[in-house]
Amino acid sequence: MDEGALAHPKSASIRDPEYLAWLRTRSCVACGWDGGCDPSHHGRHGIGLKPSDHSAVPLCRRCHNHWHSTGKVFGQDHLDRDQTRAWLAKQVAAQRAAFTGDVT
Repeated sequence: MDEGALAHPKSASIRDPEYLAWLRTRSCVACGWDGGCDPSHHGRHGIGLKPSDHSAVPLCRRCHNHWHSTGKVFGQDHLDRDQTRAWLAKQVAAQRAAFTGDVT
């Protein structure tokens, strides 16, 4: 999955409450915390635009706050912007595969 897969135009934004509920039961992809997570949406967005629910990954509250305050994934602070996008794309793909049962 490339970083373009994280970007969804408004008309293509997918809302998937079942997937978001499932993400809340997963471990944090950044630190491994297993005490409940928030779905964290990634990808291009702006005022009034939200990325597709299928671009979300589970982040614990600490890692989610770190993401919003620094633009970096906790534990992956050494990555530049492009590397961070690639890392997130891999995490999104892995979560979607686990959710759909398409784990290879």
